[in-house]
Amino acid sequence: MRLRLALSIGLAFLLGLGAAYPELTGEEVMRRVKGRDDGEDMIADTTMKLINKRGQVRVRKVRMFRKDYEDGVRKIIFFLAPADVKGTAFLSWDPSEGEGAQWIYIPALRKVRRIASSRRGDYFMGTDFTYEDLGEWRVEDYRHKLIGEEVVDGHKCYVVESVPKEKGKSVYGRKVAWVREDIWMIVRADFYDKKGRFIKRMTVPRVEKVNGIWTAMELRMDNERKRHKTIILIEDVKYNTGIPDDMFTQRAMIRGAGLRS
Repeated sequence: MRLRLALSIGLAFLLGLGAAYPELTGEEVMRRVKGRDDGEDMIADTTMKLINKRGQVRVRKVRMFRKDYEDGVRKIIFFLAPADVKGTAFLSWDPSEGEGAQWIYIPALRKVRRIASSRRGDYFMGTDFTYEDLGEWRVEDYRHKLIGEEVVDGHKCYVVESVPKEKGKSVYGRKVAWVREDIWMIVRADFYDKKGRFIKRMTVPRVEKVNGIWTAMELRMDNERKRHKTIILIEDVKYNTGIPDDMFTQRAMIRGAGLRS
């Protein structure tokens, strides 16, 4: 009798937990990813390492700015070094609704050029990140499916497959993301083309808390198709500094606003 009573109580307890904490769907996981605190704005100084199939390394210094707005997100990137790319700037406006816009400024041409939507799959400045990768993604543009749970670097992760709802919404056929359940951060992502073939993998080997915000301090993109990789090291990051709105303009790109210390 005691054993049956204990089993009954245990079963009731487990059923109660299940009701209180229902299993998340893939969409709910990705909404938590998008909803996690990443500051109202951010400034980051980074080092990019571009490594080809022969192991040759090119190093670039980059300063990035991001700011959240009620109607979306704006980002601007400035190349600080070496000399052949210094002053190059990239600007991205990603609204909550409708199509976004991206521009690039190359000092030698002295002209800002808008990135056509047909070029979203092009690789940015020799890296393994496409122009699409540099923009913001919207949860509602994809069908998300929770396909499992795995441990990555000692942390339990939800594994979510995301497929574009509409043709032409993405240069990828599908993505698979590993999301740390304790901090709701993507720490690994696989990218596939529209024929289902694997292209590349992004990993986040190092995560730290900066000003109370979990931050990816290192990112790697290993491109199997190109046999090339890009490593991004975050050397200094600041949040909620009150970046002025005029930083996210074509005028700021031309005058090299982000090159100043």
